[in-house]
Amino acid sequence: MTNVLQALRHEKKRMMAVGVLRELAAAMDDGDRSPWRVSSNGTQLPGRAMTPVWFDMEFPKEMGTRPRRAPVPPPAAPPTTSAPRATTPAREQVGARAETEPPALTGATGPAAVLPAQGAPAAHPAQPAIPASPPPGPPAPDALMVRIEELIHGVSEGSTEIRRLLHELKNRADGAAASPPLTRGRADAAVRRINQTVARLRELPELVETMAESE
Repeated sequence: MTNVLQALRHEKKRMMAVGVLRELAAAMDDGDRSPWRVSSNGTQLPGRAMTPVWFDMEFPKEMGTRPRRAPVPPPAAPPTTSAPRATTPAREQVGARAETEPPALTGATGPAAVLPAQGAPAAHPAQPAIPASPPPGPPAPDALMVRIEELIHGVSEGSTEIRRLLHELKNRADGAAASPPLTRGRADAAVRRINQTVARLRELPELVETMAESE
């Protein structure tokens, strides 16, 4: 439709464009039938359907008289200036290369004759893998008995020290007019822990006798 409107501005295609508009309106009035082509003077051509290909051929997009706007070129990028590269005379480059290259071994040729660079780690022969030690097993019975004897000795000395300290605390409390040194809750907790320890210790003598040799 835009091409037809542009053709109306063109003197040579004006009659044909008017005929196309009339034919489109007539096709809609006839129940949306296919519109027929028209001749150059706008006359209907029955039997010849108006196809998109025919439409584009008769009314190309360049049919309008309005000049097409030329694309605006993008702004040119400013020229980049790079600093001049310093050049080294060929004689100095050769001398510097000779100083940095390591000397070759006497009587040897090829890449293998070049000594390793200074500071590079020297290659060491591969060390044999050390087999992992097996996980430690349960301690021997003698070691267990030694530990048990140490704990029994500690319990014996600890109970003796606890008895001495309790008597000392009682003697000090009897000679002072102040309040008792232990609160009710603190005394109950100490008595509970002592009774639990005594109950466990009562089971141990019989357990030790079950593992002792007979007389």
